Amino acid sequence: WRQARAKVFIEALKLHSTFFQIEASRLGSNLAFITSLLTGSRYRGVSQAVIRSAWASLFMVVPVRRSTFASFARSFGSLGCSEIGWLLVDEAGQATPQAAVGALWRAQRAVLVGDPLQLEPIVTVSDAVLEHMRTRYQVDAHWLPNRQSAQTLADHATPWGRMAGPQGQKCWVGLPLVVHRRCDQPMFDLANRIAYDGAMVYG
Repeated sequence: WRQARAKVFIEALKLHSTFFQIEASRLGSNLAFITSLLTGSRYRGVSQAVIRSAWASLFMVVPVRRSTFASFARSFGSLGCSEIGWLLVDEAGQATPQAAVGALWRAQRAVLVGDPLQLEPIVTVSDAVLEHMRTRYQVDAHWLPNRQSAQTLADHATPWGRMAGPQGQKCWVGLPLVVHRRCDQPMFDLANRIAYDGAMVYG
């Protein structure tokens, strides 16, 4: 299976290379346009179809782009609803839900990866202000941004998972990744016992 997957990947690279050779002129124009757009140039009268075509050319050459949520609107502001194929969010347990909204709106599909049992998101709005807004708009306290992260909300929407965490603090984790390879003994056993109720597997 791995050999077949590698062969398909190599053939796909050849197909990309052939496409770049055949469409070098048009691709070059699109890449020049998207580069100027990303570096701050503003164009009037340019249709959304032209902008989408330029983005498609960039994603053809560079399939993975990265950004922070803080700069996402500036970098991807010319893209509309569902115009990004996949959005991958790392450390989603540290991201506030409202920070992720613009990126999620622009994505067709999203994978949020994080650990709700590690660092929580930093919310700079005071609890009193959040409580005032919550009561004013009649929102359940469960949805307050100082109680949720982008990760925990994604987990709520994921039907496959398990309860995880220490006794008394268990929470629902969607599709948990339980094999751990980042630290050695005795740190693994210590963290596994304290935070994960022995659910992690030493990789």
